[in-house]
Amino acid sequence: MSGQPLTHKRKRSTHVTPIDVSKTRRFMSQFEAHRAELQGVDGMKAEITQVVRHKVLFPDVSDTELRNLNVRPGRLVFKRIKVSELGDETQADEFANEELNDLRSRLEKIYRRVNMHCDGGARIVLDAILLSVGEIASKNSTNRDIAIIPGLKTQDTLFTNDGYQVSFGGSVDYRVVEYEKDPDNDNEGRLFDPQTSDKYVCEIAVGHFSLVVAKPRRPGSTETGFVASIPEAVAQAMSFSVNAKKNTTHFCLSDGIYFIFFILKQENGSFTYYQSLTLELGQPQDLNFDKRLQEIIQLLLEWLNPCREDLFELKEMVITDSL
Repeated sequence: MSGQPLTHKRKRSTHVTPIDVSKTRRFMSQFEAHRAELQGVDGMKAEITQVVRHKVLFPDVSDTELRNLNVRPGRLVFKRIKVSELGDETQADEFANEELNDLRSRLEKIYRRVNMHCDGGARIVLDAILLSVGEIASKNSTNRDIAIIPGLKTQDTLFTNDGYQVSFGGSVDYRVVEYEKDPDNDNEGRLFDPQTSDKYVCEIAVGHFSLVVAKPRRPGSTETGFVASIPEAVAQAMSFSVNAKKNTTHFCLSDGIYFIFFILKQENGSFTYYQSLTLELGQPQDLNFDKRLQEIIQLLLEWLNPCREDLFELKEMVITDSL
């Protein structure tokens, strides 16, 4: 036995270290608090993602979306003498002069019969005006004609700027399209088809402008409806510019009594819209209505097929942080 090494068995301690329940509870409480914070961060991330990339229908577009896309405003300054001369050209055109006399008669009936305070009142006036624009434009060209497409639904168009993404879509109040006549009447057929789309407008149009009906004017207000409708009009023009691959787009805004004319310019993916002063057409009983009607009609014809750059001047605006 003396040759066997001695071994010692360690006795297992029976002492149990007590658990500090209060510390455990504090730890669990802190853990739950941190987990709630992390869940809150995840929620914020989801919310931010939703804000950064979203879809906005045309009537809901606001200055916020335009600012986030760095869309800049500018000034479209009409040269008063040139516009007056343009209106005088109507008197020398027998057909145009006769058409405007008929239009004046129709407008008198509209204002006598229609409650213009209702939302649809302006559209009835604009329907009549655009029909006359179409008649005069088609008469002036033997190989072209005019299509007026109300309520045309457009394809959604995505815009981005520094991580901000938004798509605009919806329906356009009026697309006025000049198109080439072809032997098979294919262009006309596609524009007047019940299933026509903005895709065909972008492809077929050789002349074009869109018209947005201004939101109703409130009693006692001045241009509140116009101000609220400008972002919608700009967004529609931006969508057409991208889809039709055009760097210059003409459009206007009206409630049937007042008109604002716009030109949108796109350069290197950046947009600037140039806005005119508000031009008053008024109503048939107003003084100088006939002269104003001639000028508005001629400006709409010019917007359909622009060729007179001497009518206006485009001016940049200096934007400050306070704006």
